[in-house]
Amino acid sequence: MARLSRSLFPVLPEDGVFRIYGQGARPDPSGTPAPPGGELLACGVDHMELRTLQGRVPVGVTVEEWDGPPRSDAPGAEGPEAPEDAEEGGPWEERALGSLLLHGQISVRGGVNGSAVRIRLAGGSGRYAAEVRARHRRAVAEDCVRLLRRHPDPRCEGFLRAARMLGGREAFLIRLWPLSAAADQRSSRAVAVRYPTVVSG
Repeated sequence: MARLSRSLFPVLPEDGVFRIYGQGARPDPSGTPAPPGGELLACGVDHMELRTLQGRVPVGVTVEEWDGPPRSDAPGAEGPEAPEDAEEGGPWEERALGSLLLHGQISVRGGVNGSAVRIRLAGGSGRYAAEVRARHRRAVAEDCVRLLRRHPDPRCEGFLRAARMLGGREAFLIRLWPLSAAADQRSSRAVAVRYPTVVSG
């Protein structure tokens, strides 16, 4: 299977959560339950919520569209780490699967300029499988706890300067492909370690 597109951008989570939604879905997560505790992913019909374990620093997001299930030697796949993974910050530590109905476009709420990031899908409208991987969620949250102990006011220059150094270290990989091409069409819950403590500051 081939990768059709790849987009990389920073996202500033709102209260530790950021939202990916299809065209016509509500961009506002009001009334939509976020992933419980420290779980990585919660899926709705046409949207999904991804949880960080902190809400103070931007995270790095990569969105890939594939024409079918990503091959096993692709970056972020199971098995030995590919060189691209090593360059971007090490192995992926957590994984979750889901599915959602999309209409040729997705939007990612939480762009650092205040507006959503929009990505067109070559696969058009239909149900898509979604694979989400994450790394450094726990490490960045623990660093934020240490920063808040040293700088109780998160608006002070000391905290902001140190927080900027953490920006982008926590990373998410989101891969989408038409569900009709998937060998396994069943959605699955996260299979990685859960960290129930969420740091919101």
